[in-house]
Amino acid sequence: MGLILTHTIITMYTAILCLAYLIWQSKALKKKEVRRKIIVSVIFIILLTAFFWIPLLEHKLGAKYEVFQPGRMERTEVLIAFKLNFIDLFFTTSKQGMIYEIGLISIILLVLTPIVIKKLKEKCKHTDFYRFYIFSLTAGIACLIMTLKIFPFEHLPAILKMIQFSFRLLEFSSFFLAFVTAVNLAVLIKKVKSKDIAIFLILLILTSSLFIFHLPYKENINEERLWPAVRVTANTGRVHAGCASFEYLPSKAFQNRSYIETREDRIYVLEGNAQITNQNKENTNLVCNISTFSNETQIELPYIYYLGYEVTLEEQGKKETLKPYETENGFVGVTLENVEEGILEVHYTGTSLMKFSAIVSILGVVILVGKYVLELKRKNKVSI
Repeated sequence: MGLILTHTIITMYTAILCLAYLIWQSKALKKKEVRRKIIVSVIFIILLTAFFWIPLLEHKLGAKYEVFQPGRMERTEVLIAFKLNFIDLFFTTSKQGMIYEIGLISIILLVLTPIVIKKLKEKCKHTDFYRFYIFSLTAGIACLIMTLKIFPFEHLPAILKMIQFSFRLLEFSSFFLAFVTAVNLAVLIKKVKSKDIAIFLILLILTSSLFIFHLPYKENINEERLWPAVRVTANTGRVHAGCASFEYLPSKAFQNRSYIETREDRIYVLEGNAQITNQNKENTNLVCNISTFSNETQIELPYIYYLGYEVTLEEQGKKETLKPYETENGFVGVTLENVEEGILEVHYTGTSLMKFSAIVSILGVVILVGKYVLELKRKNKVSI
Protein backbone atom coordinates (compact mmCIF):
# COMPACT_ATOMS: atom_id res chain seq x y z
CA MET A 1 0.00 0.00 0.00
CA GLY A 2 2.88 2.32 0.80
CA LEU A 3 4.25 1.95 -2.74
CA ILE A 4 0.87 2.90 -4.23
CA LEU A 5 0.79 6.09 -2.15
CA THR A 6 4.34 7.14 -2.98
CA HIS A 7 4.95 5.89 -6.51
CA THR A 8 2.92 7.70 -9.16
CA ILE A 9 3.32 5.09 -11.91
CA ILE A 10 2.14 2.34 -9.52
CA THR A 11 -0.91 4.50 -8.80
CA MET A 12 -1.51 4.70 -12.56
CA TYR A 13 -1.32 0.92 -12.86
CA THR A 14 -3.79 0.68 -9.97
CA ALA A 15 -6.19 2.92 -11.90
CA ILE A 16 -5.78 0.74 -15.01
CA LEU A 17 -6.63 -2.39 -13.03
CA CYS A 18 -9.64 -0.65 -11.47
CA LEU A 19 -10.83 0.25 -14.98
CA ALA A 20 -10.29 -3.34 -16.08
CA TYR A 21 -12.45 -4.50 -13.19
CA LEU A 22 -15.23 -2.06 -14.15
CA ILE A 23 -15.15 -3.45 -17.69
CA TRP A 24 -15.19 -6.98 -16.25
CA GLN A 25 -18.28 -6.03 -14.25
CA SER A 26 -19.92 -4.18 -17.16
CA LYS A 27 -23.30 -5.76 -16.43
CA ALA A 28 -23.33 -4.14 -13.00
CA LEU A 29 -22.83 -0.71 -14.64
CA LYS A 30 -26.39 -0.93 -15.96
CA LYS A 31 -27.61 -0.36 -12.41
CA LYS A 32 -28.22 3.29 -11.59
CA GLU A 33 -27.02 2.89 -7.98
CA VAL A 34 -23.71 1.41 -9.12
CA ARG A 35 -23.10 4.29 -11.57
CA ARG A 36 -23.94 6.80 -8.84
CA LYS A 37 -21.43 5.23 -6.44
CA ILE A 38 -18.73 5.25 -9.13
CA ILE A 39 -19.32 8.96 -9.89
CA VAL A 40 -19.24 9.84 -6.18
CA SER A 41 -16.03 7.81 -5.73
CA VAL A 42 -14.34 9.54 -8.68
CA ILE A 43 -15.27 12.95 -7.25
CA PHE A 44 -13.77 12.04 -3.88
CA ILE A 45 -10.63 10.68 -5.53
CA ILE A 46 -10.18 13.99 -7.38
CA LEU A 47 -10.73 15.98 -4.18
CA LEU A 48 -8.52 13.86 -1.92
CA THR A 49 -5.62 13.81 -4.38
CA ALA A 50 -5.88 17.50 -5.36
CA PHE A 51 -2.93 18.37 -3.11
CA PHE A 52 -0.77 16.24 -5.43
CA TRP A 53 -2.10 16.51 -8.99
CA ILE A 54 -2.77 20.26 -9.00
CA PRO A 55 0.86 21.23 -8.09
CA LEU A 56 2.10 18.55 -10.49
CA LEU A 57 0.05 20.02 -13.33
CA GLU A 58 1.11 23.55 -12.34
CA HIS A 59 4.79 22.60 -12.57
CA LYS A 60 4.30 20.84 -15.90
CA LEU A 61 2.70 23.96 -17.37
CA GLY A 62 4.96 26.45 -15.56
CA ALA A 63 8.43 25.19 -16.53
CA LYS A 64 10.32 22.43 -18.29
CA TYR A 65 11.31 19.62 -15.93
CA GLU A 66 13.15 16.43 -16.83
CA VAL A 67 10.47 14.14 -15.39
CA PHE A 68 8.01 15.33 -18.04
CA GLN A 69 10.38 14.79 -20.99
CA PRO A 70 9.44 11.87 -23.31
CA GLY A 71 11.47 8.77 -22.52
CA ARG A 72 13.17 10.33 -19.48
CA MET A 73 11.56 7.99 -16.96
CA GLU A 74 12.18 4.79 -18.89
CA ARG A 75 15.35 2.80 -19.52
CA THR A 76 14.51 -0.10 -21.79
CA GLU A 77 17.88 -1.83 -21.33
CA VAL A 78 17.43 -1.83 -17.53
CA LEU A 79 13.82 -3.00 -17.87
CA ILE A 80 14.96 -5.99 -19.96
CA ALA A 81 17.89 -6.79 -17.66
CA PHE A 82 15.69 -7.00 -14.57
CA LYS A 83 13.03 -9.28 -16.02
CA LEU A 84 12.51 -12.42 -13.95
CA ASN A 85 13.15 -16.03 -14.83
CA PHE A 86 10.23 -18.39 -14.20
CA ILE A 87 12.26 -20.13 -11.47
CA ASP A 88 12.64 -16.82 -9.58
CA LEU A 89 8.95 -17.04 -8.61
CA PHE A 90 9.63 -20.31 -6.78
CA PHE A 91 13.25 -20.29 -5.68
CA THR A 92 15.74 -17.70 -4.40
CA THR A 93 19.50 -18.06 -4.61
CA SER A 94 21.85 -16.51 -2.07
CA LYS A 95 23.41 -14.31 -4.80
CA GLN A 96 20.21 -12.51 -5.80
CA GLY A 97 19.81 -10.05 -2.93
CA MET A 98 16.12 -9.60 -3.80
CA ILE A 99 13.28 -12.05 -3.25
CA TYR A 100 10.55 -12.56 -5.83
CA GLU A 101 9.07 -15.83 -4.55
CA ILE A 102 5.32 -16.37 -4.44
CA GLY A 103 5.73 -18.46 -1.30
CA LEU A 104 5.30 -22.18 -0.66
CA ILE A 105 1.91 -21.90 1.09
CA SER A 106 0.52 -19.71 -1.70
CA ILE A 107 1.78 -22.12 -4.36
CA ILE A 108 0.11 -25.11 -2.68
CA LEU A 109 -3.20 -23.27 -2.36
CA LEU A 110 -3.03 -21.97 -5.96
CA VAL A 111 -2.46 -25.47 -7.30
CA LEU A 112 -5.81 -26.41 -5.75
CA THR A 113 -7.63 -23.58 -7.58
CA PRO A 114 -9.34 -25.85 -10.21
CA ILE A 115 -11.04 -27.79 -7.40
CA VAL A 116 -12.21 -24.55 -5.76
CA ILE A 117 -13.53 -23.12 -9.04
CA LYS A 118 -15.61 -26.27 -9.55
CA LYS A 119 -17.09 -25.94 -6.05
CA LEU A 120 -17.76 -22.19 -6.46
CA LYS A 121 -19.48 -22.75 -9.81
CA GLU A 122 -21.93 -25.07 -8.14
CA LYS A 123 -22.75 -22.62 -5.34
CA CYS A 124 -22.32 -19.04 -6.57
CA LYS A 125 -21.48 -18.93 -10.28
CA HIS A 126 -23.48 -15.78 -11.08
CA THR A 127 -22.64 -13.76 -7.97
CA ASP A 128 -20.38 -10.70 -7.67
CA PHE A 129 -18.19 -12.70 -5.28
CA TYR A 130 -17.48 -15.38 -7.91
CA ARG A 131 -16.80 -12.77 -10.60
CA PHE A 132 -14.34 -10.95 -8.33
CA TYR A 133 -12.64 -14.27 -7.51
CA ILE A 134 -12.14 -15.03 -11.23
CA PHE A 135 -10.98 -11.47 -11.89
CA SER A 136 -8.46 -11.65 -9.02
CA LEU A 137 -7.14 -14.97 -10.31
CA THR A 138 -6.85 -13.62 -13.87
CA ALA A 139 -5.25 -10.30 -12.85
CA GLY A 140 -2.88 -12.00 -10.40
CA ILE A 141 -1.60 -14.49 -12.97
CA ALA A 142 -1.39 -11.78 -15.67
CA CYS A 143 0.76 -9.58 -13.39
CA LEU A 144 3.04 -12.57 -12.67
CA ILE A 145 3.49 -13.27 -16.39
CA MET A 146 4.28 -9.60 -17.09
CA THR A 147 7.29 -9.81 -14.78
CA LEU A 148 8.89 -12.67 -16.73
CA LYS A 149 11.46 -12.65 -19.52
CA ILE A 150 8.94 -14.24 -21.89
CA PHE A 151 6.71 -11.15 -21.74
CA PRO A 152 7.66 -8.41 -24.28
CA PHE A 153 7.40 -5.54 -21.78
CA GLU A 154 9.83 -3.44 -23.80
CA HIS A 155 7.27 -3.21 -26.62
CA LEU A 156 4.53 -1.71 -24.45
CA PRO A 157 3.63 2.01 -24.81
CA ALA A 158 6.23 4.34 -23.28
CA ILE A 159 3.92 5.46 -20.47
CA LEU A 160 3.63 1.87 -19.19
CA LYS A 161 7.41 1.36 -19.32
CA MET A 162 7.82 4.18 -16.83
CA ILE A 163 7.38 1.51 -14.15
CA GLN A 164 11.15 0.96 -14.80
CA PHE A 165 11.20 -2.54 -13.24
CA SER A 166 8.52 -5.04 -14.23
CA PHE A 167 8.97 -6.93 -10.94
CA ARG A 168 7.07 -4.08 -9.28
CA LEU A 169 3.94 -5.74 -10.66
CA LEU A 170 4.47 -8.44 -8.02
CA GLU A 171 2.77 -6.02 -5.64
CA PHE A 172 -0.45 -6.42 -7.63
CA SER A 173 -0.11 -10.17 -8.06
CA SER A 174 0.38 -10.49 -4.29
CA PHE A 175 -2.75 -8.42 -3.65
CA PHE A 176 -4.99 -10.39 -6.01
CA LEU A 177 -3.59 -13.85 -5.30
CA ALA A 178 -3.83 -13.27 -1.53
CA PHE A 179 -7.61 -13.06 -2.00
CA VAL A 180 -7.63 -16.18 -4.21
CA THR A 181 -5.58 -18.25 -1.77
CA ALA A 182 -7.70 -17.10 1.18
CA VAL A 183 -10.90 -18.17 -0.62
CA ASN A 184 -9.29 -21.49 -1.61
CA LEU A 185 -8.41 -22.16 2.01
CA ALA A 186 -11.91 -21.28 3.23
CA VAL A 187 -13.60 -23.47 0.59
CA LEU A 188 -11.34 -26.49 1.06
CA ILE A 189 -11.52 -26.36 4.84
CA LYS A 190 -15.27 -26.09 5.43
CA LYS A 191 -15.04 -25.04 9.06
CA VAL A 192 -11.89 -23.05 9.71
CA LYS A 193 -11.01 -23.29 13.39
CA SER A 194 -8.51 -21.46 15.52
CA LYS A 195 -6.09 -24.40 15.39
CA ASP A 196 -6.16 -24.32 11.55
CA ILE A 197 -5.26 -20.61 11.58
CA ALA A 198 -2.49 -21.28 14.12
CA ILE A 199 -1.01 -24.08 11.99
CA PHE A 200 -0.97 -21.96 8.83
CA LEU A 201 0.47 -19.02 10.75
CA ILE A 202 3.32 -21.18 12.05
CA LEU A 203 3.96 -22.55 8.56
CA LEU A 204 4.02 -19.03 7.11
CA ILE A 205 6.48 -17.85 9.78
CA LEU A 206 8.74 -20.86 9.21
CA THR A 207 8.77 -20.53 5.42
CA SER A 208 9.16 -16.73 5.56
CA SER A 209 12.06 -17.00 8.01
CA LEU A 210 14.05 -18.87 5.35
CA PHE A 211 14.19 -15.64 3.33
CA ILE A 212 16.36 -14.02 6.01
CA PHE A 213 19.39 -15.93 4.70
CA HIS A 214 18.95 -14.31 1.26
CA LEU A 215 18.71 -10.71 2.44
CA PRO A 216 21.90 -8.62 2.72
CA TYR A 217 22.16 -6.94 6.11
CA LYS A 218 24.59 -4.41 7.58
CA GLU A 219 24.55 -3.38 11.22
CA ASN A 220 26.65 -0.22 10.86
CA ILE A 221 24.42 1.80 8.51
CA ASN A 222 24.36 5.44 9.63
CA GLU A 223 21.55 7.42 7.97
CA GLU A 224 22.75 10.64 9.62
CA ARG A 225 25.40 10.86 6.88
CA LEU A 226 22.58 11.67 4.43
CA TRP A 227 21.72 14.89 6.30
CA PRO A 228 22.67 17.61 5.65
CA ALA A 229 22.01 16.71 2.02
CA VAL A 230 24.87 15.17 0.07
CA ARG A 231 26.35 17.76 -2.28
CA VAL A 232 26.40 17.11 -6.02
CA THR A 233 30.04 16.99 -7.19
CA ALA A 234 31.98 15.99 -10.29
CA ASN A 235 32.32 12.52 -8.73
CA THR A 236 28.55 12.08 -8.43
CA GLY A 237 27.33 9.37 -10.78
CA ARG A 238 23.99 8.95 -12.53
CA VAL A 239 22.26 8.33 -9.18
CA HIS A 240 22.40 10.69 -6.18
CA ALA A 241 21.29 10.02 -2.60
CA GLY A 242 18.90 12.97 -2.52
CA CYS A 243 18.09 13.54 -6.21
CA ALA A 244 17.48 9.97 -7.45
CA SER A 245 18.62 10.08 -11.11
CA PHE A 246 18.13 13.87 -11.26
CA GLU A 247 14.82 13.44 -13.08
CA TYR A 248 13.11 16.14 -11.01
CA LEU A 249 15.56 18.86 -11.97
CA PRO A 250 14.56 21.62 -14.37
CA SER A 251 15.82 20.58 -17.82
CA LYS A 252 18.14 23.61 -17.93
CA ALA A 253 19.76 22.57 -14.64
CA PHE A 254 20.02 18.93 -15.74
CA GLN A 255 21.68 19.81 -19.02
CA ASN A 256 24.16 22.03 -17.16
CA ARG A 257 24.90 19.84 -14.15
CA SER A 258 28.52 20.97 -14.03
CA TYR A 259 27.17 24.39 -13.01
CA ILE A 260 25.46 22.84 -9.97
CA GLU A 261 28.69 21.05 -9.07
CA THR A 262 30.82 24.20 -9.08
CA ARG A 263 28.31 26.88 -8.07
CA GLU A 264 28.95 28.61 -4.73
CA ASP A 265 26.12 28.83 -2.21
CA ARG A 266 25.52 32.56 -2.64
CA ILE A 267 23.69 35.12 -4.81
CA TYR A 268 25.20 35.68 -8.26
CA VAL A 269 24.84 38.94 -10.25
CA LEU A 270 24.00 37.96 -13.84
CA GLU A 271 23.52 41.41 -15.36
CA GLY A 272 24.15 44.92 -14.04
CA ASN A 273 26.00 45.80 -10.88
CA ALA A 274 25.06 45.18 -7.23
CA GLN A 275 26.55 45.03 -3.79
CA ILE A 276 25.32 42.18 -1.57
CA THR A 277 26.22 42.04 2.12
CA ASN A 278 25.19 40.19 5.28
CA GLN A 279 23.85 37.21 3.34
CA ASN A 280 22.32 34.65 5.68
CA LYS A 281 20.97 31.47 4.07
CA GLU A 282 19.31 28.69 6.04
CA ASN A 283 17.71 25.97 3.92
CA THR A 284 14.94 27.65 1.88
CA ASN A 285 15.15 30.94 3.79
CA LEU A 286 17.55 33.69 2.79
CA VAL A 287 18.00 37.32 3.82
CA CYS A 288 20.61 39.88 2.77
CA ASN A 289 21.26 43.60 2.27
CA ILE A 290 21.44 44.66 -1.34
CA SER A 291 22.18 47.82 -3.35
CA THR A 292 22.23 48.13 -7.13
CA PHE A 293 24.23 50.53 -9.32
CA SER A 294 22.42 50.12 -12.64
CA ASN A 295 18.91 50.73 -13.89
CA GLU A 296 18.20 47.02 -14.12
CA THR A 297 20.06 44.26 -12.29
CA GLN A 298 19.42 40.56 -12.67
CA ILE A 299 20.50 38.28 -9.84
CA GLU A 300 20.45 34.52 -9.45
CA LEU A 301 19.52 33.06 -6.08
CA PRO A 302 21.21 29.89 -4.74
CA TYR A 303 18.05 27.83 -5.32
CA ILE A 304 17.17 25.47 -8.16
CA TYR A 305 14.01 26.68 -9.90
CA TYR A 306 10.77 25.31 -8.52
CA LEU A 307 7.49 27.14 -8.33
CA GLY A 308 6.62 28.48 -4.87
CA TYR A 309 9.53 30.74 -3.89
CA GLU A 310 8.47 34.11 -2.49
CA VAL A 311 10.99 36.93 -2.96
CA THR A 312 10.43 40.33 -1.31
CA LEU A 313 12.42 43.54 -1.28
CA GLU A 314 12.05 46.04 1.54
CA GLU A 315 13.32 49.52 0.74
CA GLN A 316 12.71 52.66 2.81
CA GLY A 317 9.98 50.93 4.80
CA LYS A 318 8.10 49.75 1.69
CA LYS A 319 7.90 46.06 0.89
CA GLU A 320 7.61 44.87 -2.70
CA THR A 321 7.03 41.30 -3.91
CA LEU A 322 9.29 40.38 -6.82
CA LYS A 323 8.44 37.87 -9.54
CA PRO A 324 10.88 34.93 -9.71
CA TYR A 325 11.84 33.43 -13.08
CA GLU A 326 14.02 30.59 -14.29
CA THR A 327 17.57 31.53 -15.27
CA GLU A 328 19.49 29.87 -18.10
CA ASN A 329 21.13 27.69 -15.45
CA GLY A 330 17.84 26.38 -14.08
CA PHE A 331 18.03 28.46 -10.88
CA VAL A 332 15.70 31.08 -9.39
CA GLY A 333 16.32 34.57 -10.72
CA VAL A 334 14.81 38.02 -9.99
CA THR A 335 15.14 41.45 -11.56
CA LEU A 336 15.88 44.54 -9.44
CA GLU A 337 15.44 48.16 -10.51
CA ASN A 338 17.30 51.07 -8.87
CA VAL A 339 17.71 49.73 -5.33
CA GLU A 340 19.62 52.23 -3.22
CA GLU A 341 19.65 50.15 -0.05
CA GLY A 342 17.22 47.36 0.57
CA ILE A 343 16.66 44.06 2.38
CA LEU A 344 16.05 41.05 0.15
CA GLU A 345 14.20 38.09 1.66
CA VAL A 346 13.52 34.67 0.16
CA HIS A 347 11.17 32.03 1.57
CA TYR A 348 9.67 28.91 0.08
CA THR A 349 5.96 29.24 0.79
CA GLY A 350 4.43 27.28 -2.07
CA THR A 351 2.21 28.78 -4.74
CA SER A 352 -1.37 29.94 -4.24
CA LEU A 353 -2.53 26.90 -6.21
CA MET A 354 -0.59 24.60 -3.89
CA LYS A 355 -2.30 26.13 -0.86
CA PHE A 356 -5.67 25.95 -2.59
CA SER A 357 -5.14 22.29 -3.51
CA ALA A 358 -4.26 21.44 0.11
CA ILE A 359 -7.48 23.10 1.30
CA VAL A 360 -9.47 21.18 -1.33
CA SER A 361 -8.00 17.87 -0.13
CA ILE A 362 -8.67 18.71 3.54
CA LEU A 363 -12.27 19.62 2.71
CA GLY A 364 -12.54 16.35 0.78
CA VAL A 365 -11.44 14.42 3.87
CA VAL A 366 -13.92 16.31 6.08
CA ILE A 367 -16.80 15.70 3.65
CA LEU A 368 -15.88 12.02 3.28
CA VAL A 369 -15.74 11.48 7.05
CA GLY A 370 -19.02 13.39 7.46
CA LYS A 371 -20.64 11.26 4.75
CA TYR A 372 -19.43 8.08 6.44
CA VAL A 373 -20.74 9.22 9.86
CA LEU A 374 -24.17 10.10 8.40
CA GLU A 375 -24.43 6.75 6.64
CA LEU A 376 -23.44 4.98 9.86
CA LYS A 377 -26.12 6.83 11.82
CA ARG A 378 -28.69 6.04 9.13
CA LYS A 379 -27.83 2.32 9.25
CA ASN A 380 -28.07 2.31 13.04
CA LYS A 381 -31.55 3.88 12.88
CA VAL A 382 -32.67 1.28 10.35
CA SER A 383 -31.32 -1.59 12.44
CA ILE A 384 -33.11 -0.25 15.54
